[in-house]
Amino acid sequence: MRVASAAPAVLALALGAMPASAATLLVPATYPTIQEAVDAAASGDLIKVAKGTFAPFTVFDKRNLTRLSIRYAAERGIDVENSTFVTVRRCRISNVYAALRAHGSAGVVIEKNVINAAGDEGIAMDASECVLRRNRVKKAADNGIEVGASFVVATDNTFERNTVIGSIRSGFVVADGGNTFRKNRAARSGVFDLVDTAGAGANVYEKNKFGTEQTP
Repeated sequence: MRVASAAPAVLALALGAMPASAATLLVPATYPTIQEAVDAAASGDLIKVAKGTFAPFTVFDKRNLTRLSIRYAAERGIDVENSTFVTVRRCRISNVYAALRAHGSAGVVIEKNVINAAGDEGIAMDASECVLRRNRVKKAADNGIEVGASFVVATDNTFERNTVIGSIRSGFVVADGGNTFRKNRAARSGVFDLVDTAGAGANVYEKNKFGTEQTP
């Protein structure tokens, strides 16, 4: 993963005020990889990532990770697995296989990220009670945003003001019900801008802009 921002990227594990014992974990000065720092971090700790090239990482079984900001990430994606209250914000991810996934998690917030030229899906949501807001996915080689395309049920999620442009297959693919889609936009998809297989009335759609749709 290449982090090429002018300032260090930051991972913060904190909910409310930081405890007095909070530590700052430095990558690569103290921890050679982002994964090692994430694994070692406790609630309230701050992880600072310098510019450089790093191995891919997974946020696994973490709680109250309130900020995850990796800017200009390339080559690898971000995987939030079996975690709660993680926020992925303002990341720029390009030329990866699978850009961003939330799997078996809850309370995840994915917002204001830019994903370009993913080799598979742009965002895969296999989680519940999450929010995807103001993300932009462009030229995904598969689907732009997938919801519930695995054995993990994705429900009670809110998708708001996301834009998906030029996906090779479909813009939004929705397999599970109980989700709300508000003011999203998809265009120039190779198949459909929206494919919903969850059943008639299973999801709520409000003021979206899809040029082509396949719905029950």
